[in-house]
Amino acid sequence: MVATYRYDPDLWWIAEDAESGELAGVALGVDFPDMGWVRLVGVRRQWRRHGIALALLRQSFAEFYRRGHRIVSLGVDSESPTRANKLYERAGMRVSQQLDQYRKVLRAGEEGVGMMEGKQSVPTVTAAEVQAGIEHGEFTVHYQPVVSLHTGKILSAEGLVRWRHPTLGLMSPGMFLPAVADAGLMAELGAGVLRTVCAQARTWRDAGIAVPCVGFNPSEEDLQPAYLPDLVRAALDGAAIDPRLLVLELHDEVMADMQRAAQTSRNSPRWGCGSGWTTTGRDRRACPCWNSSRLRY
Repeated sequence: MVATYRYDPDLWWIAEDAESGELAGVALGVDFPDMGWVRLVGVRRQWRRHGIALALLRQSFAEFYRRGHRIVSLGVDSESPTRANKLYERAGMRVSQQLDQYRKVLRAGEEGVGMMEGKQSVPTVTAAEVQAGIEHGEFTVHYQPVVSLHTGKILSAEGLVRWRHPTLGLMSPGMFLPAVADAGLMAELGAGVLRTVCAQARTWRDAGIAVPCVGFNPSEEDLQPAYLPDLVRAALDGAAIDPRLLVLELHDEVMADMQRAAQTSRNSPRWGCGSGWTTTGRDRRACPCWNSSRLRY
Protein backbone atom coordinates (compact mmCIF):
# COMPACT_ATOMS: atom_id res chain seq x y z
CA MET A 1 0.00 0.00 0.00
CA VAL A 2 1.43 3.38 -0.97
CA ALA A 3 1.70 5.90 1.85
CA THR A 4 -0.19 9.13 1.26
CA TYR A 5 1.09 12.67 1.42
CA ARG A 6 0.11 14.17 4.77
CA TYR A 7 -1.63 17.50 4.34
CA ASP A 8 -1.34 19.30 7.65
CA PRO A 9 -2.80 22.85 7.89
CA ASP A 10 -0.73 23.61 11.00
CA LEU A 11 2.42 23.42 8.86
CA TRP A 12 1.19 25.65 6.02
CA TRP A 13 1.80 29.33 6.79
CA ILE A 14 0.80 32.47 4.92
CA ALA A 15 2.26 35.94 5.51
CA GLU A 16 -0.19 38.72 4.69
CA ASP A 17 0.29 42.46 4.41
CA ALA A 18 -1.60 43.81 7.43
CA GLU A 19 -2.80 46.90 5.54
CA SER A 20 -3.61 45.66 2.03
CA GLY A 21 -4.37 42.05 2.86
CA GLU A 22 -2.21 40.92 -0.06
CA LEU A 23 -0.31 37.67 0.11
CA ALA A 24 3.37 38.34 0.85
CA GLY A 25 4.81 34.86 1.33
CA VAL A 26 4.21 31.22 2.20
CA ALA A 27 5.96 28.35 3.97
CA LEU A 28 4.81 24.76 3.40
CA GLY A 29 5.95 22.02 5.76
CA VAL A 30 5.62 18.23 5.84
CA ASP A 31 5.74 16.12 9.01
CA PHE A 32 7.72 12.94 8.29
CA PRO A 33 8.32 10.30 10.97
CA ASP A 34 12.07 10.95 11.14
CA MET A 35 12.20 14.72 10.61
CA GLY A 36 10.38 17.90 9.70
CA TRP A 37 10.68 18.94 6.06
CA VAL A 38 10.25 22.49 4.76
CA ARG A 39 8.97 21.87 1.27
CA LEU A 40 8.75 25.47 0.13
CA VAL A 41 9.49 28.98 1.39
CA GLY A 42 8.62 31.87 -0.92
CA VAL A 43 8.21 35.63 -0.59
CA ARG A 44 6.87 37.83 -3.39
CA ARG A 45 9.39 40.25 -4.78
CA GLN A 46 7.96 43.50 -3.37
CA TRP A 47 8.00 42.10 0.19
CA ARG A 48 11.52 40.69 0.18
CA ARG A 49 14.26 41.98 2.50
CA HIS A 50 11.78 42.55 5.33
CA GLY A 51 12.58 39.40 7.32
CA ILE A 52 9.40 37.63 6.24
CA ALA A 53 11.06 34.44 5.01
CA LEU A 54 13.06 34.16 8.23
CA ALA A 55 9.89 34.65 10.30
CA LEU A 56 8.07 31.97 8.29
CA LEU A 57 10.96 29.56 8.80
CA ARG A 58 11.05 30.19 12.55
CA GLN A 59 7.32 29.68 12.75
CA SER A 60 7.77 26.32 11.03
CA PHE A 61 10.67 25.39 13.32
CA ALA A 62 8.59 26.15 16.40
CA GLU A 63 5.76 23.89 15.25
CA PHE A 64 8.13 21.05 14.37
CA TYR A 65 9.81 21.38 17.79
CA ARG A 66 6.41 21.31 19.52
CA ARG A 67 5.76 17.99 17.75
CA GLY A 68 8.99 16.50 19.07
CA HIS A 69 11.21 16.87 16.00
CA ARG A 70 14.82 17.87 16.58
CA ILE A 71 15.86 17.78 12.92
CA VAL A 72 14.39 19.97 10.18
CA SER A 73 15.63 19.74 6.60
CA LEU A 74 15.06 21.34 3.21
CA GLY A 75 16.71 21.44 -0.22
CA VAL A 76 18.18 24.49 -1.95
CA ASP A 77 20.30 25.37 -4.98
CA SER A 78 23.65 26.57 -3.61
CA GLU A 79 23.83 28.99 -6.55
CA SER A 80 20.36 30.40 -5.86
CA PRO A 81 20.10 33.90 -7.39
CA THR A 82 18.01 35.00 -4.38
CA ARG A 83 20.79 33.86 -2.00
CA ALA A 84 18.32 31.56 -0.25
CA ASN A 85 21.18 29.51 1.19
CA LYS A 86 22.31 32.58 3.16
CA LEU A 87 18.81 32.90 4.60
CA TYR A 88 18.87 29.30 5.83
CA GLU A 89 22.27 29.85 7.44
CA ARG A 90 20.90 32.90 9.28
CA ALA A 91 18.07 30.67 10.49
CA GLY A 92 20.68 28.36 12.04
CA MET A 93 20.64 25.61 9.40
CA ARG A 94 23.84 23.98 8.15
CA VAL A 95 24.72 21.99 5.03
CA SER A 96 24.39 18.24 5.68
CA GLN A 97 24.85 17.01 2.12
CA GLN A 98 25.86 18.68 -1.14
CA LEU A 99 25.26 17.55 -4.71
CA ASP A 100 27.49 18.97 -7.44
CA GLN A 101 26.07 19.11 -10.95
CA TYR A 102 28.41 20.05 -13.80
CA ARG A 103 27.22 21.76 -16.96
CA LYS A 104 28.74 22.72 -20.28
CA VAL A 105 27.15 24.82 -22.99
CA LEU A 106 27.90 23.26 -26.38
CA ARG A 107 28.76 25.68 -29.18
CA ALA A 108 29.45 25.12 -32.85
CA GLY A 109 33.10 24.43 -33.64
CA GLU A 110 33.99 23.23 -30.13
CA GLU A 111 35.06 19.68 -29.38
CA GLY A 112 33.31 17.98 -32.25
CA VAL A 113 30.07 19.93 -32.10
CA GLY A 114 28.70 20.30 -35.64
CA MET A 115 29.59 23.54 -37.40
CA MET A 116 27.29 25.73 -39.44
CA GLU A 117 27.83 28.89 -41.39
CA GLY A 118 26.87 31.92 -39.32
CA LYS A 119 25.63 31.65 -35.75
CA GLN A 120 24.55 28.41 -34.11
CA SER A 121 21.04 28.71 -32.68
CA VAL A 122 18.69 26.58 -30.62
CA PRO A 123 16.34 24.61 -32.91
CA THR A 124 13.04 26.42 -33.33
CA VAL A 125 9.64 24.78 -33.44
CA THR A 126 6.38 26.12 -34.76
CA ALA A 127 2.92 26.36 -33.26
CA ALA A 128 1.75 23.74 -35.76
CA GLU A 129 4.45 21.34 -34.56
CA VAL A 130 3.42 21.92 -30.94
CA GLN A 131 -0.23 21.22 -31.75
CA ALA A 132 0.72 18.09 -33.66
CA GLY A 133 2.98 16.98 -30.84
CA ILE A 134 0.14 17.25 -28.32
CA GLU A 135 -2.28 15.41 -30.62
CA HIS A 136 0.22 12.60 -31.33
CA GLY A 137 1.25 12.09 -27.70
CA GLU A 138 4.86 13.21 -28.23
CA PHE A 139 5.04 15.01 -24.89
CA THR A 140 6.15 12.72 -22.08
CA VAL A 141 6.70 13.07 -18.34
CA HIS A 142 9.94 12.11 -16.62
CA TYR A 143 10.03 11.77 -12.83
CA GLN A 144 12.66 13.21 -10.52
CA PRO A 145 12.70 11.60 -7.07
CA VAL A 146 13.09 13.57 -3.84
CA VAL A 147 14.95 11.38 -1.34
CA SER A 148 15.36 11.75 2.43
CA LEU A 149 18.99 12.44 3.33
CA HIS A 150 18.50 10.61 6.63
CA THR A 151 16.64 7.45 5.61
CA GLY A 152 17.29 7.16 1.89
CA LYS A 153 13.55 6.70 1.32
CA ILE A 154 11.70 8.40 -1.51
CA LEU A 155 9.64 11.35 -0.24
CA SER A 156 8.05 12.29 -3.54
CA ALA A 157 8.53 12.31 -7.30
CA GLU A 158 8.29 15.49 -9.35
CA GLY A 159 6.83 15.20 -12.85
CA LEU A 160 8.89 17.02 -15.52
CA VAL A 161 7.60 17.38 -19.07
CA ARG A 162 9.77 16.55 -22.09
CA TRP A 163 9.04 16.54 -25.82
CA ARG A 164 10.14 13.58 -27.90
CA HIS A 165 10.24 15.51 -31.17
CA PRO A 166 10.12 13.30 -34.28
CA THR A 167 13.17 14.95 -35.88
CA LEU A 168 14.91 16.92 -33.10
CA GLY A 169 14.88 14.17 -30.48
CA LEU A 170 14.23 14.60 -26.78
CA MET A 171 13.77 18.30 -25.95
CA SER A 172 13.89 19.98 -22.53
CA PRO A 173 11.24 22.57 -21.55
CA GLY A 174 13.49 25.53 -22.23
CA MET A 175 13.61 24.51 -25.88
CA PHE A 176 9.87 24.28 -26.48
CA LEU A 177 7.85 26.09 -23.77
CA PRO A 178 8.22 29.52 -25.45
CA ALA A 179 6.68 28.05 -28.59
CA VAL A 180 3.92 26.41 -26.56
CA ALA A 181 3.14 29.75 -24.91
CA ASP A 182 3.18 31.59 -28.25
CA ALA A 183 0.75 29.03 -29.63
CA GLY A 184 -1.60 29.57 -26.67
CA LEU A 185 -1.36 25.91 -25.70
CA MET A 186 0.16 26.11 -22.21
CA ALA A 187 -3.12 25.28 -20.50
CA GLU A 188 -3.77 22.33 -22.82
CA LEU A 189 -0.27 20.96 -22.30
CA GLY A 190 -0.49 21.47 -18.53
CA ALA A 191 -3.79 19.59 -18.37
CA GLY A 192 -2.26 16.67 -20.25
CA VAL A 193 0.79 16.58 -17.97
CA LEU A 194 -1.41 16.67 -14.86
CA ARG A 195 -3.51 13.75 -16.14
CA THR A 196 -0.33 11.78 -16.83
CA VAL A 197 1.10 12.53 -13.37
CA CYS A 198 -2.10 11.39 -11.64
CA ALA A 199 -2.30 8.26 -13.78
CA GLN A 200 1.30 7.41 -12.89
CA ALA A 201 0.53 7.86 -9.19
CA ARG A 202 -2.30 5.34 -9.61
CA THR A 203 -0.01 2.91 -11.45
CA TRP A 204 2.61 3.07 -8.68
CA ARG A 205 -0.04 2.64 -6.01
CA ASP A 206 -1.58 -0.40 -7.72
CA ALA A 207 1.89 -1.93 -8.14
CA GLY A 208 2.67 -1.41 -4.44
CA ILE A 209 5.53 1.00 -5.17
CA ALA A 210 5.99 3.37 -2.24
CA VAL A 211 5.98 6.85 -3.74
CA PRO A 212 4.20 9.00 -1.10
CA CYS A 213 3.20 11.74 -3.54
CA VAL A 214 3.82 13.14 -7.01
CA GLY A 215 4.43 16.78 -7.87
CA PHE A 216 2.96 18.85 -10.69
CA ASN A 217 4.33 22.26 -11.68
CA PRO A 218 1.40 24.46 -12.72
CA SER A 219 2.09 27.30 -15.11
CA GLU A 220 0.61 30.77 -14.69
CA GLU A 221 -2.10 29.71 -17.15
CA ASP A 222 -2.95 26.69 -14.98
CA LEU A 223 -3.01 28.73 -11.77
CA GLN A 224 -6.20 30.61 -12.60
CA PRO A 225 -8.81 30.47 -9.84
CA ALA A 226 -11.61 29.82 -12.33
CA TYR A 227 -9.67 27.03 -14.04
CA LEU A 228 -7.46 25.26 -11.49
CA PRO A 229 -10.22 23.56 -9.40
CA ASP A 230 -11.82 21.90 -12.43
CA LEU A 231 -8.41 20.98 -13.85
CA VAL A 232 -7.30 19.21 -10.67
CA ARG A 233 -10.69 17.62 -10.03
CA ALA A 234 -10.84 16.10 -13.52
CA ALA A 235 -7.32 14.66 -13.22
CA LEU A 236 -7.96 13.21 -9.75
CA ASP A 237 -11.31 11.73 -10.74
CA GLY A 238 -9.92 10.35 -13.99
CA ALA A 239 -7.15 8.47 -12.14
CA ALA A 240 -9.35 7.65 -9.13
CA ILE A 241 -6.58 8.49 -6.67
CA ASP A 242 -6.50 9.97 -3.20
CA PRO A 243 -5.94 13.73 -3.65
CA ARG A 244 -3.21 13.59 -1.01
CA LEU A 245 -1.05 11.80 -3.57
CA LEU A 246 -0.85 15.02 -5.60
CA VAL A 247 1.24 18.06 -4.68
CA LEU A 248 1.19 21.33 -6.63
CA GLU A 249 4.78 22.54 -6.89
CA LEU A 250 4.63 26.36 -6.88
CA HIS A 251 7.73 28.10 -8.15
CA ASP A 252 8.80 31.74 -8.20
CA GLU A 253 7.40 32.39 -11.66
CA VAL A 254 3.85 31.64 -10.51
CA MET A 255 4.08 33.58 -7.22
CA ALA A 256 2.28 36.52 -8.83
CA ASP A 257 -0.84 34.33 -9.14
CA MET A 258 -0.77 33.15 -5.53
CA GLN A 259 -2.81 36.13 -4.34
CA ARG A 260 -5.69 35.24 -6.63
CA ALA A 261 -5.46 31.54 -5.76
CA ALA A 262 -5.45 32.28 -2.03
CA GLN A 263 -8.40 34.65 -2.44
CA THR A 264 -10.28 31.94 -4.32
CA SER A 265 -9.60 29.43 -1.54
CA ARG A 266 -11.23 31.81 0.94
CA ASN A 267 -14.25 32.77 -1.15
CA SER A 268 -15.23 29.80 -3.30
CA PRO A 269 -17.64 27.23 -1.83
CA ARG A 270 -15.43 24.52 -3.30
CA TRP A 271 -12.52 25.51 -1.02
CA GLY A 272 -13.15 24.90 2.68
CA CYS A 273 -11.58 27.47 5.03
CA GLY A 274 -8.17 26.99 3.49
CA SER A 275 -8.12 23.34 4.60
CA GLY A 276 -8.22 21.98 1.08
CA TRP A 277 -10.11 21.92 -2.17
CA THR A 278 -13.31 19.93 -2.30
CA THR A 279 -15.62 18.93 -5.09
CA THR A 280 -19.38 18.75 -4.87
CA GLY A 281 -21.46 15.69 -5.55
CA ARG A 282 -21.15 12.10 -4.39
CA ASP A 283 -17.36 12.02 -4.33
CA ARG A 284 -15.99 14.57 -1.91
CA ARG A 285 -12.24 15.14 -2.32
CA ALA A 286 -9.69 17.41 -0.73
CA CYS A 287 -6.54 18.70 -2.40
CA PRO A 288 -3.73 20.54 -0.53
CA CYS A 289 -4.13 24.27 -1.04
CA TRP A 290 -3.88 27.24 1.30
CA ASN A 291 -3.71 27.30 5.06
CA SER A 292 -6.01 29.74 6.78
CA SER A 293 -3.26 30.54 9.32
CA ARG A 294 -1.60 33.90 8.61
CA LEU A 295 1.52 35.57 9.89
CA ARG A 296 1.22 39.34 9.91
CA TYR A 297 4.10 41.80 10.07
